[in-house]
Amino acid sequence: MSRTEKPCPRCEKPFQCNAADISNCQCFKVQISPKAQAFIAKRWQECLCNQCLKRVQFQLISADY
Repeated sequence: MSRTEKPCPRCEKPFQCNAADISNCQCFKVQISPKAQAFIAKRWQECLCNQCLKRVQFQLISADY
């Protein structure tokens, strides 16, 4: 399966998703905590863009302080 351009469910900006080959998807390089993974999974059914993954991680870290 090839990369698919789709809107991010959080920010609605288009991004390239390669969920069928996750190790070659741009999001594979984004490191997020288990807490962020759980937060995202509860709120969105689809993949988020890299920028939103990073923002969610940052917001959760900031909220802990």
